[in-house]
Amino acid sequence: MSSSKFSSACVESIAYIGDGIYVGSKEAANDALLAEEGIGSVISFVGSEKSAPKLSSNIQHKIVVVADNDAADLAKTYADNGIAEFIDEATKGSGTVFVHCDEGASRSVAFLMMYFIEKTHCTVAQAFK
Repeated sequence: MSSSKFSSACVESIAYIGDGIYVGSKEAANDALLAEEGIGSVISFVGSEKSAPKLSSNIQHKIVVVADNDAADLAKTYADNGIAEFIDEATKGSGTVFVHCDEGASRSVAFLMMYFIEKTHCTVAQAFK
């Protein structure tokens, strides 16, 4: 998809990537913006549960604790935490999900690439596009 439908205040930290999926940084995971845009589900990839954003109870919020370093086993974390299932459920119909880590650049993008590779059977290079 072409551009984010989010307000210009957060456009630098969030991007629409298609099929009801948004990606960005933790700063964009706030109740006001999520409610304004009709986002009902969030996945937070964080170093500790304490560092996850506090969201209202009407937001379906999955917190996945995973280190942001080379030693983290992302494939195991992806498989063990039902990430694909959560995204599938969140994006049913016209649903949307916001996927973030601290900066919106490494963990969130890596997990979304795994999701697209699994769902579309594409190559890593194709998922990166």
